[in-house]
Amino acid sequence: MRRGLGAHAFFYSEIFVMQQWKKTVDHNMERWGYLVVRFRWLVIALSLLVVGGFASQMRHLYFDASNEAFFKGDDPILVNYNSFRDQFGRDDLILVGIDTPEVFNTEFLRKLQAMQDDLEREVPHIREVNSLLTVRSTRGAEDELIVGDLIEEIPEDSQKLAALKKYVLSSPTYPNWVISPDGQLTTITLELNPYVLPESGEEDLLGGFDDTAMDADLMGGFDEAAATDGPDMQAVTSVEENEAIIATKAVMERYEGENFRTFISGGPVYGSSIQDSMQSNLPKFSGISIGLMFLLLLVLFRRVSGVLLPILLVVLSMVVTLGFMGAFGRPFTVINQILPSFILAIGVADAVHVLTIFYRHRMAGNSKGDSVAYALSHSGLAIVMTSFTTAGGLWSFANAASAPIADLGIYGGLGVLAAMALTLTLLPAILAVLPGGPQPLFGRKDLDQVEQAPSLADRILSSCGKLAVNHPKQVMIGCGVVVMIAVVGIAQLRPSNWPLRWFPENAEFRQHTQIIDSRMGGSSNIEVLLNTGKSGGLYEPDFMNRLDQLNTVATEELQFP
Repeated sequence: MRRGLGAHAFFYSEIFVMQQWKKTVDHNMERWGYLVVRFRWLVIALSLLVVGGFASQMRHLYFDASNEAFFKGDDPILVNYNSFRDQFGRDDLILVGIDTPEVFNTEFLRKLQAMQDDLEREVPHIREVNSLLTVRSTRGAEDELIVGDLIEEIPEDSQKLAALKKYVLSSPTYPNWVISPDGQLTTITLELNPYVLPESGEEDLLGGFDDTAMDADLMGGFDEAAATDGPDMQAVTSVEENEAIIATKAVMERYEGENFRTFISGGPVYGSSIQDSMQSNLPKFSGISIGLMFLLLLVLFRRVSGVLLPILLVVLSMVVTLGFMGAFGRPFTVINQILPSFILAIGVADAVHVLTIFYRHRMAGNSKGDSVAYALSHSGLAIVMTSFTTAGGLWSFANAASAPIADLGIYGGLGVLAAMALTLTLLPAILAVLPGGPQPLFGRKDLDQVEQAPSLADRILSSCGKLAVNHPKQVMIGCGVVVMIAVVGIAQLRPSNWPLRWFPENAEFRQHTQIIDSRMGGSSNIEVLLNTGKSGGLYEPDFMNRLDQLNTVATEELQFP
């Protein structure tokens, strides 16, 4: 019995301590409210000064839709990939497909040659352009190994064209690479320079590399240190990629015709298409969020200040969040582009808490200062607790392996705290200086009327409370059924990374890529790096034989969807 009384005493003492602590916090929040009201102009000036400082960092924001953006800078996968690219160039190509009734036609081949010449001349940041006309041909003649262009001179007569067609389509090398198996679609590939020289602005993939050292490395193995030799170079950015793509499309448009249909795909085109989509969707969806917020706040508060102040706070919170990202040089990616809309949705709740209590207290006949202090004393603790718990949950993503997910957690949490800080400082200061009476613009304008005739939202919430109290078992059973259905649905989820499906079916990139994929057996590539571990290792017969076996397996046995 004593043990039971002791447990009860401890329980009630804990409740008493919590109540006293809450009273202390509420009292301090009330004092803070009066302090903000007293120095309202100073608070407004300092708040806007801080926000302005973060706004100045937004100029450093940029979009990055590349696959590399999914990895952190020290990720071994990205480090190895960059080392590979340093020595062997870019693996992602701009791929131009040309559809025609007959590729092996003198007129078509001449037009193809003219288009390739224009691409080489007009497209910037390009290292090499290849097509059916310039692809390498390796063949044996007696005791010699002859290496040259597949088509050194465009044939004029039909017999030579027929012989060329037979040779190309029967070869295991060219179909599904530079020409479709049916001989009606061919490709031009444009390889971008991986680097630019920042001082001169000239691109030179091999600038600063010793040719002899490069050849020795190719024969021996993969030397990561070789990539650091030579002048200081910067990787080609999305800006240079877009310049190359725009120039490529301009050339394609000039040559487009009834028997010369052109398509464009490839890694850089994917990145450019995603980036264009992000740049158009970001303001569009943020605008939609603000518009819906405007309508709901107007219905809820029926006041100009009740609409504009929450929107002002969430917009400023978004500015602070984006300023943090800009200051630390973080980009917008496919994943974290939802951050502005997320901050808008989360941040508005803080302002609604304060304004709801503030307006009710004002309608009861209290002054602005008293109403501000009262609102903070009754909602301040809830705002602080919910903000920190939300930020803490988001920060748990900081250790995610994927850089965009980590950024979403880090800067999303900072945005939540920014919204909290502005709600507890700037909002009460603005409320203290705004003119106007306590009554709303329309609807019930007296507190007695509000209490006697509750709003639709109040009636709905009251009905929900009565349902939960009067029928607790039925409510719990219903919730349990919903949770079970959700668990079954979660079990059906599968990880997937199919960027082509990120685009709508009518998107140019998706349509062009699907055409090239269906006709050429795919437009993506996989690189396998083989390191013999010694100089001249590539020339050894044993390695050559095993390489040939690997090529056979990859060609005949491996099937990719």
